[in-house]
Amino acid sequence: MPALTRSQTSATRMAAAPKGERAAKRGAVSKPEPNPESKSKSKDKVPPKKKFRIEESHPDEEPNSKLVFQPTVLPLELFLEIARYISPLDLIHLSHAARVFHSAFMSRSTADVWRATFANAGVPPCPDETMAEPRYAALMFLEQCTVSVILALEPHEVGYYGDLIPRSIFIVPLYPGRKAERPERFHREQHRKVAEKKEEFIRARDYNGWDAWVDERRKFVRAWYEKTSDLVKWVRKLECEYEQELQGLQDVRIEGIKSRLIKLGWCRADIQLASGYSNRWKTLFNRIKPLDEKDWNKHLPHLLRDLESARKNRLRLEAHKRYQQRQKSIKDWFTSKPAINVYIKLCWKDKDSHMESEIGLERKPIKSLHSEVVGKQQDYVLEIRSYPVDPFRYLCTPYKIRGASHITDLISCDQPMDKFWTDFTNKRVDIVEQLYKGRVCIIQEDLIKKIPDDLVPVDVQTPSFYLQGHIGSGDTSIPDDPLSVNLRKLLRADVVLKKEDKSMYYPEGLDAWTLEVFRSSVRYDPELSKIAKALLSTLQHPNACYLEMRALGKVFLCGRCTREPHYHTWNGILDHYMREYGVHEHVCKKNKNASESGKEIEIVFRHDTDRIDDENPLVHVVPVAKQEPVPTTGTIVSMSRCKLCYRIAHIYQTEVPQITRHVKEVHLIEEPVLGEHYTEPFPYRL
Repeated sequence: MPALTRSQTSATRMAAAPKGERAAKRGAVSKPEPNPESKSKSKDKVPPKKKFRIEESHPDEEPNSKLVFQPTVLPLELFLEIARYISPLDLIHLSHAARVFHSAFMSRSTADVWRATFANAGVPPCPDETMAEPRYAALMFLEQCTVSVILALEPHEVGYYGDLIPRSIFIVPLYPGRKAERPERFHREQHRKVAEKKEEFIRARDYNGWDAWVDERRKFVRAWYEKTSDLVKWVRKLECEYEQELQGLQDVRIEGIKSRLIKLGWCRADIQLASGYSNRWKTLFNRIKPLDEKDWNKHLPHLLRDLESARKNRLRLEAHKRYQQRQKSIKDWFTSKPAINVYIKLCWKDKDSHMESEIGLERKPIKSLHSEVVGKQQDYVLEIRSYPVDPFRYLCTPYKIRGASHITDLISCDQPMDKFWTDFTNKRVDIVEQLYKGRVCIIQEDLIKKIPDDLVPVDVQTPSFYLQGHIGSGDTSIPDDPLSVNLRKLLRADVVLKKEDKSMYYPEGLDAWTLEVFRSSVRYDPELSKIAKALLSTLQHPNACYLEMRALGKVFLCGRCTREPHYHTWNGILDHYMREYGVHEHVCKKNKNASESGKEIEIVFRHDTDRIDDENPLVHVVPVAKQEPVPTTGTIVSMSRCKLCYRIAHIYQTEVPQITRHVKEVHLIEEPVLGEHYTEPFPYRL
């Protein structure tokens, strides 16, 4: 016979008792009997007590057509076997549904049933063997919090005991997902026990025992983490699955919104760009609730406004990208197309055709030098670029100049790249022609306006060399560009330009000059040009080409210096004289200040280009074979200092053989005296 429940047992007993006995039992209450009046009054207010109705089964009656599942009529073993396949959460709710289920599932004998449900759900076994399975199931599946945060400590409150107390893992999962990071917690009771244990060992002064206990405690904590690792992984996996489910619902909602917008005629690029414009898009996207018409109609006007702005920005960005592609295409073509540059080549002639008779001289004019160096010199090539190194600093300038019209039109016209390449290919010849006739010619014309009018062009043919112009980097032996008069004037050795504080020759530095920068900052340098003119006059070569002077190398020696010989290039000798002018101006100021105290000295400026001195010309040209050896850096030489210059707080020192010459020619002392006019020699490292 199957086991009966408590309600069935009581009902059976009541059915077996006679009516009188049942009535006596109902009336057997120690209360005074009410009087008839009060009894009649209470009949309307108090309903009669419900009587038990015992339905007796009759074999002749047909059974009820509705069959209700009654687990209590099943054998207990069969019912528990069925319960193994129920989820842990359903088993918890079932145990709370009735007393019979509670008594069945809350006993120790049904622990295997709970473990089977855990295994079916993939839940790892409980790491705490002392915890009952129903409590473990409640901790894992019920939503109610089981531990108060008041009973937990934060890591900074635990301090030294952090590795002696297991961290809370299930109250605060380790995997935070996309939410804010959740801190770790430590149980306050565990912390209190560890602190009491330490106090106990310290009170007994058993420090070794405390260390041993700490080691054992750490082993226990590590073992606990190992035991709970499977559970931590399961919690992490569960949270990941939950977030993936939420993300899936959110993606479905987002895709539904995008599909509606696409049906209205908007492209995905505009939708993607507009989604970051305002928080309204985030509010609409970051939901998992299915999109309904009410929500859609509420947000649609705002979405359309953002989409209009997104479309305008997209079109603007695409146009700018095409503009950059056109720029890059033209710039790459410029870089790979050196044929539009102009090359000027200085070619030396055979030295036997212009041999001079002054070979025996050590210092000779420029014409006699060619007879010794021309056979050893290499041809010199000058490149004039038709466009700057960065052409778009020139081409994209707001100033429209001749030679840039085709390029600026191509760059500014917004069109597909296929059509751009077709137009660009058809206009390349015109671009090359206009660039050469445009920028280069304009710069030359502007420079000619800044230099003196009385200058004559350099000769294309001389006894020593000839100049040859060529467009492109092909065979330079075939001249195909006649040198213009303006260009030949700019090639003079006494035409020096200046940009800011830097002196240069044409076309040095022009690669980076845009036309507006060129016109505002480049000018003619009259001071350095005057020095160059004086030096060329001394060399009896007034109309020299600076390509010729530069090709000679370090053969120029200052004829006015009172120092040891130092050989310069053509640019170097010009800088040397310019530097001496600055030093003289500085010395004159010091001499003027010294005159107030009666210490003024006699100073002769020997590097004055207007000063005529036939014995000491401004410059000499010395072949390399005839040059005196120059001490190298680090050599120790014997130096002496001028005492007259030192009197006005100016320091002038040179090597001993030259110091007396300085005193004689600069201070006009006929007989210099050691100790009075110059110091004793002293070693000096160059």
